[in-house]
Amino acid sequence: MALSATRRQSVLPLLASLAFVAIGVLLIREGDRSLMTSAAVVFFGVGAVLFAYLAITGRASLVLVQPTESRVELEPGGFAVLTAKGRRFPVRWASVRRVIAYKRDLWTTDEICVLFESDDGSGRQEVSEEWPGFADLFGVMERELGISPRWYMEIMMPPFEPTPRLLFDRAEHPPRPVEAGGA
Repeated sequence: MALSATRRQSVLPLLASLAFVAIGVLLIREGDRSLMTSAAVVFFGVGAVLFAYLAITGRASLVLVQPTESRVELEPGGFAVLTAKGRRFPVRWASVRRVIAYKRDLWTTDEICVLFESDDGSGRQEVSEEWPGFADLFGVMERELGISPRWYMEIMMPPFEPTPRLLFDRAEHPPRPVEAGGA
């Protein structure tokens, strides 16, 4: 089972927090009764609980209500973003004017997003790597817009740094004219 990016990136801080708690407990058992040692155990203990929650649920929020998660579904000639509330936001490849990829710093992890700007009046549509169906866009973006999937790995580094990329601009890639009668 593959872990989401959020879950994967919470494992290292969880292990580090648990290690600091273990060291603090050992120091206390050896007779160190200082306020700093006790505070460190409490601080890293709370951190361990929060990172464990993040690793288990994949949600960076402690809200008990299920967040509305969107998903991406490919369709002939484009894709649609479908929300948990049943709303549908279609994007047509032929109307895509610009595609911009960027990262959001979510404190313990980054979230990679892609923004599609359209000319057909549908405006802008953001898609998150955390949404089901996100990876399905890679092949069709390359086929329809000429966007190589390499952008995803390039935008990841360095972590927690903004690395926006203009992936596509219709002004730079106008549609090719169709030749009549064959050549």
